[in-house]
Amino acid sequence: METNSKETLQADFDVFDISEEFGFLLEEPLTHLPDHYQVWLDLANNLTHLIESRKLRDLVDKMPVLSPDLLSDHRELRLAHLALGFISMGYVWQEGQHAPAEILPKALALPFWLVSRRLGLPPILTYADSVLANWKLKDPTGDMRIGNMDLIFSFPGGDTCRGFFIVSLLVEMAASPGIMGALEVMRAIKVSDLTGIKNGLIKVTQSLEKMKEKFKFMHNHVEPAAFHGKLRIFVSGWRDNPMLPRGVMYEGVSDEPILLSGGSAAQSSAIQCFDALLCIQHEEETGAFLTRMRDYMPPAHRQLIETLSVCPPLRDFILSCSNSDLCQAYNSCVSALVDLRNYHLNTVTKRACEGRDGKIYVSSSDRLRLHISTPVGISYHTDLLSPLYLMDDTGKSCTSNVHRDMKGDLIGGDRRASSWIENADGSSRSLSSSILSCSQVKSL
Repeated sequence: METNSKETLQADFDVFDISEEFGFLLEEPLTHLPDHYQVWLDLANNLTHLIESRKLRDLVDKMPVLSPDLLSDHRELRLAHLALGFISMGYVWQEGQHAPAEILPKALALPFWLVSRRLGLPPILTYADSVLANWKLKDPTGDMRIGNMDLIFSFPGGDTCRGFFIVSLLVEMAASPGIMGALEVMRAIKVSDLTGIKNGLIKVTQSLEKMKEKFKFMHNHVEPAAFHGKLRIFVSGWRDNPMLPRGVMYEGVSDEPILLSGGSAAQSSAIQCFDALLCIQHEEETGAFLTRMRDYMPPAHRQLIETLSVCPPLRDFILSCSNSDLCQAYNSCVSALVDLRNYHLNTVTKRACEGRDGKIYVSSSDRLRLHISTPVGISYHTDLLSPLYLMDDTGKSCTSNVHRDMKGDLIGGDRRASSWIENADGSSRSLSSSILSCSQVKSL
């Protein structure tokens, strides 16, 4: 039975392009392409200097149009997508928010489009690029600790840029055991294996707790002024962006501008997997946005989320079992998920205060209204921000209504999360009172 279970998990790893150690991370990303594509790597490897010296656009405009047909390996395609994504962001935003490029030249746009089509990704820098596939070890024989990790490509922002993407990567890596736990729950529920479900949920809970611990590294490795003043604009997209209201023209690809969102942690397959496993139900507008963000994920990762979404509802199954240990495991998992997002909300709000003159900058894509659909007991209220973005793509705030309700209940009325929940008797401790006290929220 144990052999069959391992074989089943390995089959899942292959289908969903994940691994037990790395989860959704791309294992051992390449740093070199065939010599034919050296011009791409030369630009991407020197991107910060070329942006700051205002030379990038001129060099891209002189590039030859290269066919990606010589790229045969998946990891070669991922490196090409990463390089072309970084170059594209640098090209569009080289002159800052006041003079974005409205056209990507054919030498950049066409191969980017073709590589993207082969990978099933959009032709823009995604979270799967900048976080999941943009890492290397300084000492290949060492372990994956923050001091031994570096980026393949970088934007202006120095240590803050490195810290921002590396910490995000460590958070994703901490999710790996939880992804394995989600797979175990998915298999166990099909055969009513209560012990398997409980053990899988414990793994997810522990993983969420570890993700929170890793996220705390942002405090020491991301300087708010550098993030907002240098890095932020280079991960901005061209959809719902007043600076590029019509999007960007991809020369040689389309006669009309294309609208694409920049990378954000809403594109994290791990978080959406946990949402799907725990039967998280989002408000209509937010749900549609998150579903659209799946288009920015590698297809195999997207398939795992969709597979979890159509599994027998975990919450309903646990309710039907009347098993207190199972209820406790589920409640602990839900609490850990909300605790992670709750901690993140407080952290990014504080950092926004430090980095933007006391004003919070939150885009419509950063506000996530979430409803945890569980039985009776407790409701809680908060607003969820995706980890990558604190502003809209103009660099300005875009809403005066930052906080919206996130309501739901834990099975059986678990009270352990009482610092941020509303109890059945109406007593509560509101998040918004502590979050907004340090900041001024402005609308456009």
